[in-house]
Parts: sequence; structure tokens; C-alpha cells
Amino acid sequence: MQLKFADKQFVIVPFGGAGVGKSTVCNFLVSGKDEGPFIASKTTEGGETRDISYRDGYALGNKSNGRVKVVDMPGLADPTLPIL
Repeated sequence: MQLKFADKQFVIVPFGGAGVGKSTVCNFLVSGKDEGPFIASKTTEGGETRDISYRDGYALGNKSNGRVKVVDMPGLADPTLPIL
């Protein structure tokens, strides 16, 4: 049996520094638009994301594409987040 893309769910986790566009990429991946369920920063002066969150959906918001789980997380080395 050959598996098709639509038969699987892919987990996508963009990572990078604060304010580089991870949430915008997450929105595009899950909805096909640059706005969506993830809150994106309007500047590059630090990020908006404070907690890890995810959304299940279809790649680019199109049901004919495969299922995806897109995970958004705070930027690496964000100076506004507490050190654990």
C-alpha cells in the first residue's frame, strides 16, 4: 500500500529569533493567509508570542492538501521572556 500526502499529518515547528516572522509563517501554513489564529508581531522589535500554541488544519488552508499541525513558539533568546 502506498501512502499519499493526504494520508498523513505533518507537524511543522518554525523556529528562530524573536520578531523574525515565525507566527506569520505559521498563519500562512495553516490558513494560506498571513493573518490567522497566531498573533504576529507588527515590528521586529521583539515578538508577540509568549506561549507555545498549535493549530490543526490543512496545508495552506486547503482541504485538498494534507493535514498539518502547526506549532508556534516564542523566539529563541527573546530578552523579554524569563530565563528558566
